[in-house]
Amino acid sequence: MCGLNAGTGRRVAVLVALMLVLAVTIGASTKETRTGAWVDEVIFFEEPNMSKAVDMMKTGEADVYGLGIVDSDLVQKVEASEALTYEKSYGSFNEILLNPCTNEAGEPFFEDGTFNPFGLRSVREAMQYLVDRRHITEEIMKGLGTPMYTFLLPTMPPYASIADQVRAIELKYAHNKKKARELIEQGMTDYAELVKGKWHYNNKPVELIFLIRTEDERKEIGGYVGSLLKDMGFSVKYRLGTSSELAAIWLLSDPCKGDGVRWHLYTGSWISNKIDRDQGSACDFFYTPRSWPVPLNQAFNPSPRLDGVCDRLCRRDSKEEERKGLLAEAIRLTTDEGWRVWTHVRASAWPHPKDVGITADLAAGISGSYLWPYTLRKVDADGSPVPGGTIKFASPSILTQPWNPIAGSNGLYDQMIICATEEHPTKPDPFTGLFHPQRVKKAEVYVLQGLPVNKKPLDWIKLNFVPEIQVPADAWIDWDAEKQVPITVGEKYPNGHGLTARTKTVVHFDDNLFQTYWHDGSQFSLGDIVMSYVIFFDRGKNGSAIYDEAHVPTLQSFQKHFKGYKIVQKDPLIIEFYNDRLYLDAEWIANEAASCFWPVYDQGTAPWHVLAIGIKAEADKKLAFSKDKADNAGMLWMNLISLPRGPSHEYLKEYLKKASEELYIPYGPTLGKYASNGEAKSRYELLEKWRKDKGHFWVGQGPFYLQSVDPTAKVDPTAKKVILKRFEDHADTADKWLRFTEPRIAKVEIRGPSKVKIGEAADFDIGVTFKGEPYPTDEIDFVKFLVIDDKGELARTGVARKIRDGQWRVELTAVETGGLLVGSTGLEVVVAVKPVALTSTGSFTFVTVSP
Repeated sequence: MCGLNAGTGRRVAVLVALMLVLAVTIGASTKETRTGAWVDEVIFFEEPNMSKAVDMMKTGEADVYGLGIVDSDLVQKVEASEALTYEKSYGSFNEILLNPCTNEAGEPFFEDGTFNPFGLRSVREAMQYLVDRRHITEEIMKGLGTPMYTFLLPTMPPYASIADQVRAIELKYAHNKKKARELIEQGMTDYAELVKGKWHYNNKPVELIFLIRTEDERKEIGGYVGSLLKDMGFSVKYRLGTSSELAAIWLLSDPCKGDGVRWHLYTGSWISNKIDRDQGSACDFFYTPRSWPVPLNQAFNPSPRLDGVCDRLCRRDSKEEERKGLLAEAIRLTTDEGWRVWTHVRASAWPHPKDVGITADLAAGISGSYLWPYTLRKVDADGSPVPGGTIKFASPSILTQPWNPIAGSNGLYDQMIICATEEHPTKPDPFTGLFHPQRVKKAEVYVLQGLPVNKKPLDWIKLNFVPEIQVPADAWIDWDAEKQVPITVGEKYPNGHGLTARTKTVVHFDDNLFQTYWHDGSQFSLGDIVMSYVIFFDRGKNGSAIYDEAHVPTLQSFQKHFKGYKIVQKDPLIIEFYNDRLYLDAEWIANEAASCFWPVYDQGTAPWHVLAIGIKAEADKKLAFSKDKADNAGMLWMNLISLPRGPSHEYLKEYLKKASEELYIPYGPTLGKYASNGEAKSRYELLEKWRKDKGHFWVGQGPFYLQSVDPTAKVDPTAKKVILKRFEDHADTADKWLRFTEPRIAKVEIRGPSKVKIGEAADFDIGVTFKGEPYPTDEIDFVKFLVIDDKGELARTGVARKIRDGQWRVELTAVETGGLLVGSTGLEVVVAVKPVALTSTGSFTFVTVSP
């Protein structure tokens, strides 16, 4: 290069410049045209120690952690790091789960005859008074949490809608050890004796077995609650463990049996996988056997009234004002039952290196988010995505239970991985909870006039209010398990039927829907969708070869609101969905219609040919989809990711061979109309090739596919690995979901007099801002206020008056202050804004004095 003359040098410089421009252009083009995931590979490994995980992210040994941090010292450590940043979420919540089992006579005893104090309602109610939620949030959580008393999350819209009713319960169950002791003595004295301050039954101390998780703040909370119980006269035996270790006891064993799996309390934790704008189904899920086919829920025995209220809320069988009344009744009834003592909502920080980008859901954070697989990426200095690379994803626990899409693992950290392999027809907005189309072009939603549905949906939905909705006679509404054919509306309701519905949704799916592919190379088909309808009904029917008793309550609940499903056009696919279950948002109505019989099942995704071999295995009584049936029938719980030579894998391998030889199409009289022998031959061949290559049967459609599973963790916990790889044939460009940035969460400030004379008017100014700027009035749904008197009772509620953008006013009249007590008075404000479905709150204390 030393011999180059000036002219040659200039030509080389120009050439280099052109090459740089070309490289930038190619790079930009790659970002725009790359499909599926941004990264090439994600390696999940187990790391239960949160502090160690943060250190690993600082050193580059990990890029993401699957648990939100609530330890204030660790959060400060992240904030002080030049290498790390974090996202925030507010949808993880905790409980103390009580075992309410009684014997057949309704007495507080396990099946082995052991006394169970929590079989007594008064003892369960005592726990509501005994546990000090404010101590947990202020001392243990160090302010990174909000007290929680009912199944309604204080951060979600339903709480704000009946804030006065919830606050009444919160005030009632404020920490009161004296009241707790009275209630415990009231229930216990009929069965046990208090000897020198300790409860005895049959001359032996009453011992409570307390299952305590060790990965997070629950270890300290367990110790705190245990000390309270000891003070109440109980002996407490602690059993500490991780998610997978304790799930086998509290979740998957018969809670009423006793013997070696006896337990009384568990430090539970949950997370919303999206912002729940309704929370109607939460009552059903947490307090009835209908929503989850596991031994724990099957043992629940709610009162007839509670069961009916939960059922109506789940089906949205009410108008708006009536629904608020049902919610208010539900929180009272569930608190009375008392087998769940809700403790707090976590304000979680989700750390990651600054060169990693990811969208966290305001409720679900990262681990429960639908969008993490679509937005996980390496980023450059200005935040632009850098395609490719490997992400090391640490998780508190993985591979906790067998994977199968029908009724496999429901563990949060398993589902976090499974989510990346799934494809849904719609996706929830991480900040509002409203749904956006993913495999849908548009939807037309028809709702009966007078029903409470938001009249301004997103632009992919056309909302119509109509006087009547007739269900067509040829729509499917049920299933004949013996003939293996759908039952139509006309067949189930002859003589002109006249069946009507509260909603009708017409869903127009993408034109190229059937040009998309499953991970094993099979082309997505209408058969995959029809299979979802068939297997959901078939498992709950007595004549089915795969009948599962645990599925029956779920099916029965569904049939109370489901009114029909019709395939209007096969390609491009158009369906009609008739339903009596109502949501407050048309987007949720459309999502249910599009998703109800989409081939993403309760615990995962699968094409029809994968389910076919599972059906064969269950019909032959070798494997069962659900844990409940597996235990009751003496079968193995089906595991699609069991390693070769594992029992589940070998059975599935055997039935794959048989299905391939037979060109087996399950439910032939129905599915045979949507799947040919040629398709069956091709699919089974592709699945066998997939099995040999990957060593498992897990086949999805999402932006990542499951490359390999290593469940061993003998010495090094990081040996327990799950590896996902980018699915290059994914239908979408990688940048599709990068439009979500920072949520506009409102900040609330209250100013007013510090002293108010009883009988004189008083005004309080409410500031509502985002990053110091006034929040526009037209973007605020409401500003409510509550006044709490010196006795801790709700004295007044109302709605603040609009002044201007960012300014509202609470105006207490002379008559209203005249009803207050002398002493300390609290003013609480609840604000709901439209861009973010997260309520904001503020509080202010003033002294009321005699006139």
